[in-house]
Amino acid sequence: MCVSLPVDIWGDIAKRLDRSAWKALRLVSRDTNAAAPVTAFEVRTRNDLILAQALKVFVDGRITKLIAKYCRLRIAEVQDLAANTSITSLDLAFTNIGDEGAQALAANTSIISLDLTGNDIGSAGAQALAANTKITSLDLAYNEIGDEGAQALAANTSIISLNLTKNDIGRAGAQALAANTSITSLNLRDNVIGDEGAQALAASTSITSLDLKHNWIGAAGAHALAANTSIISLDLTRNNIRNEGAQALAANTSIISLNLEYNGIGDAGAQALAANTKITSLDLAHNWIRDAGAQALAANTSITSLDLTANGIGDAGAQALAANTGITALNLQNNNIGDAGAQALAANTRITALNLQNNNIGDAGAQALAANTRITKLDLANCRIGPAGRAALEAVRNRFEVLVL
Repeated sequence: MCVSLPVDIWGDIAKRLDRSAWKALRLVSRDTNAAAPVTAFEVRTRNDLILAQALKVFVDGRITKLIAKYCRLRIAEVQDLAANTSITSLDLAFTNIGDEGAQALAANTSIISLDLTGNDIGSAGAQALAANTKITSLDLAYNEIGDEGAQALAANTSIISLNLTKNDIGRAGAQALAANTSITSLNLRDNVIGDEGAQALAASTSITSLDLKHNWIGAAGAHALAANTSIISLDLTRNNIRNEGAQALAANTSIISLNLEYNGIGDAGAQALAANTKITSLDLAHNWIRDAGAQALAANTSITSLDLTANGIGDAGAQALAANTGITALNLQNNNIGDAGAQALAANTRITALNLQNNNIGDAGAQALAANTRITKLDLANCRIGPAGRAALEAVRNRFEVLVL
């Protein structure tokens, strides 16, 4: 026998259950559905029947956020979602909706945040989405829109955040996007825009966050980007700007977050960047910086987060960095730092997050670091720490948020 409880009773029950339990209960009770309807829902299933039931139950006039990534959506279900007028945030990543699904969703008038990552969408789908005037955040990473799709999206005036990672976009697509005046955050990582594409984007006055990781950009592109005065966050990971490009970027006065991993930068580039007084977060991992470059960076007073992973830095570089009074997060993993460098870093009173994994640190360095009361996150994995060093750190483990040995 099933007894129907008053709505106010179900409301009281809702207050006493966690989110997952309440969602489960809603699947089997209309009363709970009426008592406390949820406004956000996430479903992940490969079972077509379960998916259809879930969408039928939850995608009603009260849902504003839906996550259905990795599900196998049929075009009819996508069209139903497109007809919904309450959803404002929709995540359909890796659901294989293709151009037809993108075209259907483009007609929606309520969605402002749309994630269609990995959906086999081409230029036709991008062109349809470009005509939408409500979407402000669009993620089309890992699709195949190409230059033609990028050019269409460049004409849109409502999108402010656009992710086009790995879409076979070249110079022409980048040049079109550079002319857009509404986009403030643009992600073009893993495309092929080259120096000419970077030079075009450098002329933008609206973009504040630009990700150009792995785009065949050299010193010429870096020189152009260095002259931009609106970008505050720039990622040029896995390009080839080398010392010349780093020296150019060092003269920029707007960038506060700069990622130059894997760019063939040596001491000369690091020394130039050290003179910059605007950058607060600098990532120079996997370059050719040695002690001289580290010593120069140690004199900088604006950087608070510094990553020098895998740069051949030894004790001299670590000792110099230990004297810095601005850095709070320091990553020196995969270098040549021994006990002397660790002991110097242990005396620093500003650093709260320190990564020294894969260095030559032994018991003496570990014991010194154990005595530091400022560090809350410490990684010493794959070092040469013996029982004495481990014991010293284990004795104070409760003091750390994260301790990796």
